[in-house]
Amino acid sequence: MRDIDSIFRRGGLYIVNLHSQILAVSEYLPVLADVVRYTNQLETWTVNAAAMHDWWLRRDGIRKEVHERNTLGVRFSTGNFGRSVVEDIAINVWIPDNARTVRVESPAGGRRVLDFIRDRNKVIIRIPRLAPGETLEYDVQWRE
Repeated sequence: MRDIDSIFRRGGLYIVNLHSQILAVSEYLPVLADVVRYTNQLETWTVNAAAMHDWWLRRDGIRKEVHERNTLGVRFSTGNFGRSVVEDIAINVWIPDNARTVRVESPAGGRRVLDFIRDRNKVIIRIPRLAPGETLEYDVQWRE
């Protein structure tokens, strides 16, 4: 389960490819059951290949462009250039290790963004929904 934990911490994708002619052997079924029980405890998304394909195609239309960068921050935009609404987007912004405070703002609306997580040397901005053609701009600023 260590490899699952490692990939989960990085926000990665863990694929369990089931071949019934191999895994249908009775001695392998308890191992498969353990993997399913374990991953269900981790708030994972369990899907088939078709659902993963659709998810990937929707996210393929998401673009991030950096407009301005300096030693104390970055301004960037995220846009949906695809044809479908994309939900639950997470944008990772890497910040210096010595950054003490972090502030995330939306310059267009002049408001502070509260839906972000500080995780050591990165900020994860969560975008609940991005419609086709919609673009959002963000300022991430830090102090050392």
